[in-house]
Amino acid sequence: MHFWSQFVLVGTLLVTGIGLWEAGLGWFEYQLGFTATIEQMRSVAVIHAAAATLAIVIWIVHVYAAIWVRGTLSAMTRGSVTGGWGWRHHRKWLKKEVAAATSSGPRRRRRSKRTRHPCRSPARQRRDVLRPGPREEMRLSRRGPG
Repeated sequence: MHFWSQFVLVGTLLVTGIGLWEAGLGWFEYQLGFTATIEQMRSVAVIHAAAATLAIVIWIVHVYAAIWVRGTLSAMTRGSVTGGWGWRHHRKWLKKEVAAATSSGPRRRRRSKRTRHPCRSPARQRRDVLRPGPREEMRLSRRGPG
């Protein structure tokens, strides 16, 4: 949502900015074959100012949200997130990544009953595959969570 709103607002700023610029306005008038009135130029100035204000507000909210949500800055700088972060914020993506990692990964030999960890039952081990702990990290795919 942030990307598309900024995309539209920057496009609006570009078009209205060219319209406010005297050389750009002359080019618009020549290309489109009309002469802009003072009321139209005032309207363009109001639209330009509103688009700029809205773009700045969206950017501030986006940066605030990135700082406020724990784990987001480290995800942006390191390229990985913890399993707990993925479970909380992008559950569908995490399940898809875990399923892909377990199905395409190397086959492991099944441990005998003697080598299993005494505190881990098979049911708990299966649950841990579906829901990684808070310290396990998942590498982000090319598309990322979403």
